[in-house]
Amino acid sequence: MIIGVNLIQYTELQGIETFIQNMLAHWPLAKEDRLILFTNQKSYQLFAALNPRAEIISKNLKSRRFSLLLYQQFQLPRQLRKAGVDILLCPSLALPLFYRRKIVVIHDLAFRRYPEESGFLSRFYLNLALLSAKYLSRGLATVSEYARQEISALLKIESAKIINISESVPLAPSAYSDPMAVALKDLPPLFFLYIGRAYPRKNLNTLIHSFRIFIKSHPDFSLLIAGQYDKRMAALRQTAEKLGLSQQIRFLDFITADAKKILIKEARALVLISHYEGFGLPVLEAQAAGLPVLAAQASSLPEIAGEGALFVDPNDYNDIAAGMAELADDENLRQELIRRGYENIQRYSWEKSAEKLYDLLKNSLNA
Repeated sequence: MIIGVNLIQYTELQGIETFIQNMLAHWPLAKEDRLILFTNQKSYQLFAALNPRAEIISKNLKSRRFSLLLYQQFQLPRQLRKAGVDILLCPSLALPLFYRRKIVVIHDLAFRRYPEESGFLSRFYLNLALLSAKYLSRGLATVSEYARQEISALLKIESAKIINISESVPLAPSAYSDPMAVALKDLPPLFFLYIGRAYPRKNLNTLIHSFRIFIKSHPDFSLLIAGQYDKRMAALRQTAEKLGLSQQIRFLDFITADAKKILIKEARALVLISHYEGFGLPVLEAQAAGLPVLAAQASSLPEIAGEGALFVDPNDYNDIAAGMAELADDENLRQELIRRGYENIQRYSWEKSAEKLYDLLKNSLNA
């Protein structure tokens, strides 16, 4: 079996790229199989060294999204036929729309639930990609039971036909690794930590207002927000300043993998009160490092965090503030959550997920 992996549209290391890295690093191959990675010059750097049996077909393309999209639609199918690829793995909705011999991984449907997070052209393409995944693919996979049921309902596909290949604790470099990482100096002695982008679904505005309530009784605490500093993050900083929290809330922009390890080691807890997560990988990263988690009772988070998190109502400032107070004051609770977190991550394995995905690819050839 000759397996192709479509890596044409990836240019930086974020959540989906971390998923691909770990899948490739644990990919099972029969002796007679071949694994061919189709990359641009940037995705080559991200993925080329992860599997010693992987062959690379790399194109030096302009990194503009439109250029990558055009190549993926018109040139990649020719490359696939030339290389004799039996089945193509598309690790996300970045896919050749009219190519039929493909398996598609759909991580979430955030662009449908939160259309304000993406532009019209992006949504238009993603909706086309969804139709392609439904009608012009050999199979579908996703990363949580929550996402599987949501995709099943939207696409009107039996959930049994969508394979859940859940993620695990990242073994590859962090999704937030970046050469322009901040230097961590003078960390506050007590702080809560958020890691991720500032999308509206991440509910950071509510987190800031909840933190304002919390520090009235815990003035020694800070909140550190680590994620790409864009217009949304700048607006959140303005909110913090208007609420008089500019000294208590620090915005860190991108952080390296090593910096993230330091933050997780020193934090009081990870806070992830998103309204919507297809998986929620920072939860497992925190649990693996012995950091308690405060999570929203919403979307996939209860499924992924198991009993290793303290859950709160993501719409209730007071409930979130009360959860932070519990983790600030109750060391017994923290230690119990740490213990449960270690137990929870035992449910996840990149090896098992890679095997399930490999089986899906292999079985699709007989479909």
